[in-house]
Amino acid sequence: MNESSYERQLASFVVAMRESAVTRVLELGTEDESFLASVVREADWADSIELHCADNGDDSFDSKLTTLAENTSVDFNVIKHIGSETEISDAIMQVAEASRFDAIFIAGATSSEALLSACMVCHEVLRSEGIMAISIAVREQDLMGAAVASFRDMFGDSYEEFSEGLFRKQ
Repeated sequence: MNESSYERQLASFVVAMRESAVTRVLELGTEDESFLASVVREADWADSIELHCADNGDDSFDSKLTTLAENTSVDFNVIKHIGSETEISDAIMQVAEASRFDAIFIAGATSSEALLSACMVCHEVLRSEGIMAISIAVREQDLMGAAVASFRDMFGDSYEEFSEGLFRKQ
């Protein structure tokens, strides 16, 4: 993965979130704090933002985000979902029953099937006009191409790809 491509993707995603005044964000396939750190560093468009992610098991994850949040007036509520991919997907579906997500970032997946499943969950829990992105690191993996193609085949009419790997739900 080209680090600058990933950084550009994160920057584009944050700009899109700012333009949409996003307040409820989900990260699926959390691998590290980089995505949420980008949001925390750049968020200035709301008084509070709810961030959902998977627990990645890194002991420094919370402290890194807390340190970044000290430099902002935004109130961040980080909610970690724990369990298998299926358990996390089920929990996300349940949480979204009350209110859908404004933005979703798929940071990682263990397989092509897991990526397609994540995309399907995203479709169900993302609000209309919501923003979804699939990490460039995921899209560059050869074995993930089939899942991205299947997502486009199944839901392509429901999304506008407004930047590489960034989709707006219609």
